[in-house]
Amino acid sequence: MNNAFLKLCALLPFLVFSIAISAGNDAEKEWKEMTSRLDGQFTLVCVKEAAPALEAFAAEICAANPAIRLKIQVLPSEQELWQALESGRAALALSDSPKPELLRTFTTTPLLVKGLTIVVNDVSPTNGITLSQFKNLLTGRPGKWGSASKEWRPYIIIPDEFKAPEAAATFGHSASCDCDACQKARRKKEFRTGQTGSPSPELAMSKERALSIVIQDVSAATLYDITEADGLPKGVKSLTIDGAKPDFSSIVAGSYPLGQVFFMVVPQNADEKTRNLAKALNCETFLKTLQPLGFAHSQSGNGK
Repeated sequence: MNNAFLKLCALLPFLVFSIAISAGNDAEKEWKEMTSRLDGQFTLVCVKEAAPALEAFAAEICAANPAIRLKIQVLPSEQELWQALESGRAALALSDSPKPELLRTFTTTPLLVKGLTIVVNDVSPTNGITLSQFKNLLTGRPGKWGSASKEWRPYIIIPDEFKAPEAAATFGHSASCDCDACQKARRKKEFRTGQTGSPSPELAMSKERALSIVIQDVSAATLYDITEADGLPKGVKSLTIDGAKPDFSSIVAGSYPLGQVFFMVVPQNADEKTRNLAKALNCETFLKTLQPLGFAHSQSGNGK
């Protein structure tokens, strides 16, 4: 075999590593250049569910460039969010339901997605369920799934970091949420397993522990963050809902119900400073840092 070819093969891992390092350095350089151009004071508004993303953005920007000041306002309704934009009190917003009648004067960009996938044992006799079946599963009345020859009665384990039971179908509520629905759900303790002797979702439960139970028990199901679905262990699988796959493209398209899209909204007549700020918010280098918070860039690819 040609000696030159053998030398190239020996150098290949080093070359790949070097290219990756170079790409990372270029991205970091782009982020620094982008933030160095920013200055001034801005007010950013968002819905409650998007607040962690904007707060992380403010922290990153202000650390990179002390000349900029960002104020984050969480507004209780979409109507107030759009009023803040229309009046000029806010430079840009993160919204989960842009108003069609205002799109003539605002530019909306799908920016972030978050969502949950239903995970079951790999040998479970179904690859998909309906949204109605999922809601019944949450309230402990799942019925029987699968075909007549392979029926099974599932139960669900909800990891602590997710939400109160009745809020799971609407997405975006934490286990400590104090909204009326979540308080009612906790008071009535409607997290039922639907199977005597099964682990109770009311007990302390990490994602890892929930997955370990699902791997061992064909009747168990749990919820998992879509942004981490590519890292699911062997022995489990994600279910479709109403035929829609649990991935980013399905969430953006609106076909997958356990997901949420956040749009960056900027006035079309925004000044250069605001446009530069929007570019920084849409920078993939920054958006990748949001994965631990459960967010993913809407263009970053698909979950498992």
